[in-house]
Amino acid sequence: MSKASSKAHDIIRSEILSGRFAPGTHLKESLLVELCGVSRTPIREALRRLHQEGLVHFAPHRGAHVPEWTAEDVTEIFTLRAVLEGHAAEQAALRIRPEVIADLESLAGDMEEIVATHLPAFKQAVVEANQAFHEAIIDAAESPRLKQMLAHVSDPPLLRSTFQTYSDEDLARSMRHHRELITAFRARDGARARTIMQTHVHAAFRTVMHRREAETEPALSARAAV
Repeated sequence: MSKASSKAHDIIRSEILSGRFAPGTHLKESLLVELCGVSRTPIREALRRLHQEGLVHFAPHRGAHVPEWTAEDVTEIFTLRAVLEGHAAEQAALRIRPEVIADLESLAGDMEEIVATHLPAFKQAVVEANQAFHEAIIDAAESPRLKQMLAHVSDPPLLRSTFQTYSDEDLARSMRHHRELITAFRARDGARARTIMQTHVHAAFRTVMHRREAETEPALSARAAV
């Protein structure tokens, strides 16, 4: 990949992961050329690479766009995450080093402090710390194959948008799960760590589905009234 293509890839990827390019957004080449400051050829190369990474879809007569998720997509993503991240947590409990547990405690504390501030855009900061928390657990499992599988299953824009809809109660529950995971790691209790992680992922799934239902209901009511 050329330097120009790599630059375009990084810029477009950042826009997608940040949510500035929302699901369903049509990625027009003319706009991307202006945004990235490169010609159309590097833009097309970058879009093809992003397609391979699952961050961009191509559709007939629509061109490139940020993928949207059906209820079936969301269900499958979170189901697979629960299985794979649950296994990662179990393996991590058996192999995790004390310094990694200390890092997890630091990240958990950071997230709790961020949530307590309720400053503008605080949820975005929580997203970054939460991602680091989960990645540390996956790394502690010491399984390159598992890490690769999770990279294919996880959908970064979906995971980021999940936190944006969390209520204070949802955030408190998530923070509590993090502390319970750390306790399980300290005890080297793999079965407990797996159960907590699966509960953690399933709770996030329920939040996402409730949000989707809440967004769909007004639209259905409006159609029925026509």
